[in-house]
Amino acid sequence: MWDISEHKGGIVPAFRLSYYHRPSHLKQLFVFCSILPKDNEFSKDELVLLWMAEGFLPDAGGEKGMEELYSCFNELLSRSFFQRSSSDEQRYLMHHLISDLAQSVAGETCVNLNDKQEYNKISPYLEKTRHMSFTRCTYEGLQSDNVLHKALLKLIHLRVLSLSGYCITELPSSLGNLKQLRYLNFSNAKIKQLPESVSNIINLQTLKLYGCRKLNKLPHGSLINLCYLDITDADGLSEMPSWMGNLTGLQNLSKFIVGKKEGCGIEELKGLKHLEGRLSIMALHNVIDARHAAHANLRGKYNLDELELEWKCTELPPLGRLPSLRDLCMQGLDALETVGPEFYGVGSSVKPFQSLKTLKFEDMREWKSWWSSAGVDEEEFPSLFELTLWNCPQLQGKLPSCLPSCVKITTAKCPVLADSDEKLPVLSELKYMFHNSSPTTLKPGRTGLENFEHPQLVSLTEIGMPSTHKSSKLSGCDKLELLPIHKVHMLRSLEDLCIESCPNLVSIPEAGLLSSPRHLVLRDCKALRSLPDGMSNCPLEDLEIEECPLLKCFPGRLLPVTLKSLKIRYCTELESLPEGLMHIENGPDTLCHFEHLEIIGCPSLKSFPDGKLPTQTQDTKNLGMFSIEASFRNDVA
Repeated sequence: MWDISEHKGGIVPAFRLSYYHRPSHLKQLFVFCSILPKDNEFSKDELVLLWMAEGFLPDAGGEKGMEELYSCFNELLSRSFFQRSSSDEQRYLMHHLISDLAQSVAGETCVNLNDKQEYNKISPYLEKTRHMSFTRCTYEGLQSDNVLHKALLKLIHLRVLSLSGYCITELPSSLGNLKQLRYLNFSNAKIKQLPESVSNIINLQTLKLYGCRKLNKLPHGSLINLCYLDITDADGLSEMPSWMGNLTGLQNLSKFIVGKKEGCGIEELKGLKHLEGRLSIMALHNVIDARHAAHANLRGKYNLDELELEWKCTELPPLGRLPSLRDLCMQGLDALETVGPEFYGVGSSVKPFQSLKTLKFEDMREWKSWWSSAGVDEEEFPSLFELTLWNCPQLQGKLPSCLPSCVKITTAKCPVLADSDEKLPVLSELKYMFHNSSPTTLKPGRTGLENFEHPQLVSLTEIGMPSTHKSSKLSGCDKLELLPIHKVHMLRSLEDLCIESCPNLVSIPEAGLLSSPRHLVLRDCKALRSLPDGMSNCPLEDLEIEECPLLKCFPGRLLPVTLKSLKIRYCTELESLPEGLMHIENGPDTLCHFEHLEIIGCPSLKSFPDGKLPTQTQDTKNLGMFSIEASFRNDVA
């Protein structure tokens, strides 16, 4: 439905009419979305939590209010005010026409600012503004922690505060003065702890601390209105605050760490009756009485979709008896030496692991042997799609020989594990990382490989190259020096090609390799000195070159006329760019017309070719990170 043409004013009248026919509460929710940056993808949960923090639908509180807001989201989605992301079905975005509509009807109530000041439309009547967002650039941060402290002293009525991704190391105690705060997000910050004054923010509903890896303590106290607590990847935490069971309104808790102190045991989960989504329970070895685990009443938490359990053990439970188990990850079981028949649940009438799709063993430092289940000579994992073995330094023998559904296998830091045998299926991705042997057992029939990694790979003839796939990735091949020209004809169907972390790759064939790819990525190839001649004749649309420190120049004078995006990052010896990058008055028509240019960390690049950027170029990033001529700056401006 997005193929219809735009109105002269930039907004399709039909959507404006649809907006005016929505109920008033839906209008309010939609107008708030005008603060979202254009083309920004968001999750349903993320937006609903913001709506809830702003007090929309005030008559519906708690769990009922969340349900109504989710219903409102689905209504707006069904009316095409939102649309699903094409890359991730769990995320959404607003079409630019809908975003224009939201900003039009919001007027001065909602303001969305960004780092490109020329595009910011700031009203002189900011006293009318109730909602404001600022989209920072990648490398921007707060100048000092004192800046935040001064800002918070003036924003006493703030309901939402999100500083996700900012390089903040310490938070001021004045944070606790924001009595109206409902939503607090410091995800991926560098903080070690929250000030205890946060416990005074009794209206706080959402606390997001995702990726705060240095965080070692959560505030004590009773945040009685807290509904959402995300401490995913906050690896520095070793215990939870006491008496978590008092937070009876909690609906989403990413992780609970079982402690030994009073008020920190697993029985604190008993009062959290409304938990939903995913819950990870860590340090279960601290449970000293099985009755305490029973009191947690996990069986009664029907809205949990995913449950992760972590504890120290020397023998695995019979997980093969769980007929609906789809994803299994075992990590850091340092006391475990053998995975044997007990893992499969031998003796049960249930066929082991009949629904399992992904199986991961990670950081199993003492694991030595993996035995098949007794009496089973057919498929042990009939539905397994992906198998990962990571950092199992003492594991010997071979992988299971009969995996009929497996399409992706990754092994890393498993130095004594034998390579796959010939009974494995046709894989689309096979990775051997940090291996000592060469992949001598790979058979010619395994030509379905799209992605391949092996540090001992010397020649592509050892694996066979895909002949029909449109996307391939070659990475982690430490000994690979050349891409043989006689194999290039097998790459004619490729549209996407990525060559990554091949530290001894010196050059790429001069002809043929780039006859079909539209997207090419060359990343972390430390020895790469030259690009193939004749690049100007290939159909490339996107070219990305990153961390190739010995690359000094581009071949020839021109870039492909089809090129739309050029990204060059951290090529420290790059001295010049092709003349065809810039347009010269009355110059040839064979120049590229790219729309996106990004150059970062190229200190040897002192100047640009003469001319001006193509008129189609809409986005230039970080061109000022090295010294360039003033004339070029004027052209960009």
